[in-house]
Order: sequence, then structure tokens, then C-alpha cells
Amino acid sequence: MILAAKKTMKIHPFARMFSQVAPLSKEKRDEMVKSIEKNGILIPMLVNKKKDTIYDGATRWGIAYDLKLKLEDDRFEVFPSEDEDDIREAIAARNIDRRQLTDKERSDLISKLFGPKLEEEARQRQSKAGSFKGATKLDGKGSVAEKIATMAGVKKSTAQQSEKLRKAGVLDDVLQKKTARTAALKKAPTRKKAASKSTIPFPDQVYKKWSQFVARFPHPVRREVIELVHGWTKPGAAVPKPSTPAKK
Repeated sequence: MILAAKKTMKIHPFARMFSQVAPLSKEKRDEMVKSIEKNGILIPMLVNKKKDTIYDGATRWGIAYDLKLKLEDDRFEVFPSEDEDDIREAIAARNIDRRQLTDKERSDLISKLFGPKLEEEARQRQSKAGSFKGATKLDGKGSVAEKIATMAGVKKSTAQQSEKLRKAGVLDDVLQKKTARTAALKKAPTRKKAASKSTIPFPDQVYKKWSQFVARFPHPVRREVIELVHGWTKPGAAVPKPSTPAKK
């Protein structure tokens, strides 16, 4: 048996962020106080293995603490994984639909939770797809913003704004309401659409230049140009030197 009034519990930062973004109204909290006072905690709180950190149910815990309730062990659901990604996903799953979030708030939270992971997966796919195909668009699997839009149930433009805030490093301030979203978007730097050469896989750079070179020749002789270059690249092949104009 655990005495709520004497045990200190930490709240996971991501769980705390949900309460900051969509705090419970005074009326709703008062209703919850009356319910817990009468019936106790009906929905177990999600906690870590040590039972010293709350992943979900911080408001319920706070009310139980104030009421000095004694809580049985079965009022705590222990989350089995200690992986931070798994923990955040569990917190999001229990809060995204339950709280009264706007589309923008939901998009921002999903961007914070999944954006870095989706971006890294996209980068890895780009690296594996780097070939003579110029495959630099997530090999047809859609952009990070598109995935966030689908997960959050919002427009792609809203998800793109969330990603812009995350990459500018100001998303946390927006979520915690330290900075207005509109003001943060205006200050966030706009990324150039054209990727620099350093971000394009080297084989793609070579293929692009090679295609441009071949395209300079008339179509009927392009095959001959390709065969000539292939012949010069064979081991031991002598590359002809360019002739110099005769002096008059």
C-alpha cells in the first residue's frame, strides 16, 4: 500500500508538457476531485518500473496527494519499457485524443515526439537509395511533414510549420506557451528549397553532370559518345589528348 501524501513522485517532462499545452479547466478538475474523493482512482496511473515517475495520470496523482488517499499497488500500471521513444509514444497515445488540443497543438506535439526519428529514418533511406537514380525524396515514402500530418490528422501546411519550428529550435517554447506560435514562425529562418551539393549523394552529383554532358551532343551521336567514354575508362586504355589548333 502506498501513501500518496508522503511519497514524492516525479512527472515525466513530456507528460508535463501535455498539461502545459492543454491544461485541465478548473471545472473539470473540480469534477475529478469529487469523483476521486467518492470513488477513489478508477483508472490506474502509468509509471516507470521504480514507481517514482509518472508517465500518465499526474492530475489524478496530485488530487490523491491533496486528499491524502492511500493507494493500492493495482492503482499503478508499470510501463515495461525503459526506452525513451517507447515512453514518449505511450504518453502521446494516452493524451493526444483525450485532451482538447487544437490542430496546431497536436501537430506541434507530434513533430516534437516523432520529427527527429522520422527525419533520421528519411536520411538513412536517402543514403541507401543514393545511386544513379537521383533518389533523394525518401524513396517514395513521403516527406516527414506528410507523415506528421497523417499522424496528427492535420493539413500538410500545418505540419510543415511544426517542423519549421522544431528545426529552428523554438518548438518547446511554443508548446510551453513561452512564445506565441505566430511570432515564432515569423522569426524562424526559412530554409532554401534547393539542396546544396554537400547534401546530394556523390553518385547523384556525378550522374547529373554526366547526363548534362551527354545531352549537349545531338541525339544521333549520343550512343557513340557514351561508347567512346566507356572505352577510355577501361584499364590500360589511352585517353586521346585534345588537339591544339595549328598556328598561322
